[in-house]
This record gives sequence, structure tokens and C-alpha cells, in this order.
Amino acid sequence: MPKAASRAKKSPPRSSPDATVAKLKQKIAALQAENAELKNELEQYIEKWETLDGDAVKVLIYLSRHKTAVAKEIAKADGANVQIADQYLKYLAQHHYVRSPAATKPYSILHKGVRYLQERGLID
Repeated sequence: MPKAASRAKKSPPRSSPDATVAKLKQKIAALQAENAELKNELEQYIEKWETLDGDAVKVLIYLSRHKTAVAKEIAKADGANVQIADQYLKYLAQHHYVRSPAATKPYSILHKGVRYLQERGLID
């Protein structure tokens, strides 16, 4: 048997480029799903160690009861300074407890903020 024919028999069959791309896309999708699950799990553990001060918690509680609000409404309800309420809203938005408003829309509480309050028995 010629050497070229012998080598051809020994090498495994090659898959088409389309099949290879499809397999890689499946692997990427599986890794992305696993990554999302791990991020969610990690976020739950990190939240247990995170603590917010009293005024930040008051802002979260207000948003949990009213669904949306601006700093002026929260400050008026809590008897606080508007700038302080605004700073807390910005901090909470930066850490994903509340949704940051777009232009004229008010802030709203996110799942992380609700979970923070529930885990500490501050809301049902």
C-alpha cells in the first residue's frame, strides 16, 4: 500500500467548518449560561455581606412601597435633604439596588433591592 493511502487511513475524518462552528457556538452558549448562573449565585452571597446605612435603607423601603419616586418625594416623606436623598439614589443605582432613571423618569427598585429588604425582614 502506498504511504499516502496509509496516512489517509490513520487520520480521523475531519468535520466540516460549518459543523465545527456550530459546535463552538453551542459550547459558547453553554458557557454563557453557566457564567450567568455563577454570577447570580455569587451576587446572592455578596449581598449577605453588604450592608447599607439607615438612610439608604429608608430610600429602599420608600421605593418598595411606592414603586417609583424622585429624590424630592423621598426627601419630603423622610424629612431629609433633597441632595442627600439624591446621593443615596445615585449610590443605590450604581450598586444595582434601584434602576437609574432616564431623563425625566423616576427611580424604581430592582430585584436586588427588594431581596435586600426581604432578607433582613424589613418587608414581606
